[in-house]
Amino acid sequence: MRMPAGTEPLEMRLRRMLKESVLRGHLEVTLTVERGLRPSAQFDRDLLQGYIAAFRAARSPAGLARRLAKTVISTYGRDHAVASTLYYRMTMPGKVGRQMQTWVRFPEGWRVVAAHVSVIDETN
Repeated sequence: MRMPAGTEPLEMRLRRMLKESVLRGHLEVTLTVERGLRPSAQFDRDLLQGYIAAFRAARSPAGLARRLAKTVISTYGRDHAVASTLYYRMTMPGKVGRQMQTWVRFPEGWRVVAAHVSVIDETN
């Protein structure tokens, strides 16, 4: 993400927070950009891909296998869909995870435009 001119301190703070989140194994980014006649912020794919690669390299692959349940895919026309599922991991007894993704078909193919992942205590 490249912020508008004059917001360098905010950009540096966001980058520092993002790196700290990656090191903790948690990545949650919420950003609201007010737009006028032209965009005031640009997405830096290389930077974000670098952070994601660093997160994946630091994370242990052990214990990531999961069992899916109650998976639902809802489509809205030919170009929009929402996928929702519950998941269970052997390494998280008594917990249930939820994953949701909103997908949009662009000329270059399907892309996730919004996602949510959370884990809570399982209720019987």
